[in-house]
Amino acid sequence: MRRLREVKHRLPRAGSRWRLGVMSGMVFFFVIFDGIIMYLAPIVMQNAGVSLGTIGLLLGLSSVAGMCFDVILLRALENTGYRAIFSYMFLVALTVPYFLFAQNTVTFYLLAMAAWGLYYNLYFIGSLDFVRQSAGVHEHTSSFGVLKVFEGLGYLLAPFFGSLVLLTISAAYPMPAWIFLPLMIAFMLFMLLALRRARPRVVEHKKRDALSTLVQIGIWRSIGRVIFPLLLLTLIINLVDAAVWTIGPLFSESLSIPGGLTGGAFMLAYTIPPLIVGWFVGSLVARRGAKRVGMGSLLIGSLLLIPIGVMSSAAALVGAIFLVSIFFSLIWPTINGAFEDTIAASPQYHEEIETIGDWFTNIGDTLGPMLGGYAAQIFGVQHSFAIMGICGVLVAIILLRATPPALVQKIVS
Repeated sequence: MRRLREVKHRLPRAGSRWRLGVMSGMVFFFVIFDGIIMYLAPIVMQNAGVSLGTIGLLLGLSSVAGMCFDVILLRALENTGYRAIFSYMFLVALTVPYFLFAQNTVTFYLLAMAAWGLYYNLYFIGSLDFVRQSAGVHEHTSSFGVLKVFEGLGYLLAPFFGSLVLLTISAAYPMPAWIFLPLMIAFMLFMLLALRRARPRVVEHKKRDALSTLVQIGIWRSIGRVIFPLLLLTLIINLVDAAVWTIGPLFSESLSIPGGLTGGAFMLAYTIPPLIVGWFVGSLVARRGAKRVGMGSLLIGSLLLIPIGVMSSAAALVGAIFLVSIFFSLIWPTINGAFEDTIAASPQYHEEIETIGDWFTNIGDTLGPMLGGYAAQIFGVQHSFAIMGICGVLVAIILLRATPPALVQKIVS
């Protein structure tokens, strides 16, 4: 869930640049906080004696909480501006470190994961509303592109800071206070946005049919059959990525890199490629096609993931995960572009296509930590990377053989 998109349009006009600049700073510091939580959660739980299978289950429940939020509470925030949404986000985010560090019990970890899933959904919805209000129609893509760059930079630094947090944890100070520092800086930048006069908000009210839910289910099923290869690719890459983020921090902290680079080096290498490939993936897809780039990248990335399960050199492991991430990072922009092209070919179903894509993303984010945790518990943390690679290779081969030459399909009513 969290990748660079190619910037296709010009940057926002001067009237929007100040808001976008402040928002970019807020995003940068907020995702550092989010990435620290993402890095620390499996390590803190393991140190408390929680089994790897249970850790995966708990991490997966954060995405379940996000899915429940989409279904149950999203309507309550309809027509709510980003200022209020981000306010709720910061309030919920404040509770996560407390639940994670206050008590070494599964109940508190469950509360932490539920709050984590809730505040990240608020972040996503608030970001959409910010761009909708602050940028013109032709500036949406470029605005999201700028925000994604700062988001990527934040996640790039997060594993390193997460490793430093571990060094400051002790029996006397089980929760370092400076873990809140990036969140506080993000909140101060948000206040600059909140105190600035807002544009008049245009609210659209839509009539809801009493049978709309049943009708929507039927439409989703029909669309799902047509774009199933794209949905399966979405599910598997999010599943593998979530599994890597579940067991990767545990594995990263066990490495000793020559030259003194320790701690988060493994996951740091995994977060760098998204900042690189976003600049050329568009031209690559234009030359080779979405199917070859997306599914071929899954095949090559999964093949490179297999040796990680048996390597002994720490430096080689860091280099290998960097190469894996390069190919995996090609997949997200390809998927995003394929979804956008599908919507352009069938604009009457744009809401349904976006909803189905989001659901398969959440399913992958839910199953990934669970399967990764149980695989690590049964086969060991390092061997789990090889198992993920083998599964990815099998899925990629099936997709390459069964998918039509054109990944994007027009949906006929």
